[in-house]
Amino acid sequence: MYRKSRHADELPEIGLYFEGRLNPENCGVKLAARLLRHELEADSAKHFKSSERGEVALNVRMAMGALLVKEFPGVSDRAVVDAVSENPYLQYFLGFKRFQTEPPFNASLMTNFRKRLSAKVVNRFNEKVIELARHNTHPEDVPPPDDGGKPDFDTSSSEPKNAGTILRDATCAPSNIKYPTDLNLVNDARELTENIIDQLRKQQVNPLPHPRTKPQICRKRYLEIIKRPKYGVVKRSSALRFLLNAVRRNLKLQLQSDSIGGGTVEQIRTIRMVHDQQREMPDQKTRRVEHRIVSLHQPHVRPIVCGKAGHETEFGAKLTAGLADGYTRNCNYDFDGRLDPWETSGCKDFGFLFSGNPVEYL
Repeated sequence: MYRKSRHADELPEIGLYFEGRLNPENCGVKLAARLLRHELEADSAKHFKSSERGEVALNVRMAMGALLVKEFPGVSDRAVVDAVSENPYLQYFLGFKRFQTEPPFNASLMTNFRKRLSAKVVNRFNEKVIELARHNTHPEDVPPPDDGGKPDFDTSSSEPKNAGTILRDATCAPSNIKYPTDLNLVNDARELTENIIDQLRKQQVNPLPHPRTKPQICRKRYLEIIKRPKYGVVKRSSALRFLLNAVRRNLKLQLQSDSIGGGTVEQIRTIRMVHDQQREMPDQKTRRVEHRIVSLHQPHVRPIVCGKAGHETEFGAKLTAGLADGYTRNCNYDFDGRLDPWETSGCKDFGFLFSGNPVEYL
């Protein structure tokens, strides 16, 4: 359930000890008065089906404010909660009416804040920050142009020319993925199938004898290669085939049951895809496969070849951004590293987001 807050112009006052009063010139007070307004609540409230049922969710001001507090010093989620508990300015920034020494929320809610605030809400907030920064820019802060004060486009022409230059680039948001992944990935799939089999046997009234999964033998073969990385390609391939056979044997068992939840069904489907991909690569004598899975718990993550020194391959989402006049905007965010981010519909007219006129890309 989400309950909208009252949007009244609040004075920078908050109940403090010793009859204290907040300084209205504090940057946190000014930022809260200009940015954390009710325009963002409409998009955030769409994530809740009913406004009358369930526990009342924390408002968007507290959610967005907590994420901003985390990014300023770059601290952890727990450090954010501790800082808010000790600082009255941060509590006002998050929308509190009175100062309190108790933690405002559990640190685990920071993850829910990131899920709740969609890309649309964050982009709208970013646009508001840029609009506010441009409005507060003084003329003396703007550097003079190199051409002696002449405009970048001819005002006498009816067709607008380039209004400036945009620096654009693509990068990768890395995920916590072990690399190299093949042997570790197949072993994780084997252990996961064994855990699923054990869970199904516990749910049976008269369980059948435990199938021969050979967990000790499989783990021994896995550790022989992991502890001695100097083993050649032949022994590593032999161990990989041995683990793949174990995964295939476990998948052939009766894993279908009415008591299996949706998450377990998705895990089984992911394990089958991993098995097929790892079988296909040695059979085709190649090291590439379409839609390659590198993590069982994050099957949407794909490897991205960046060509960086020491990090030729990265794992995560591919994102693109543009920089113009000192302001950065996010253009695209996708886990498919094969796509050219500047050919998507959201980036073709990227320059018009900055000035409304064509620009020169760099």
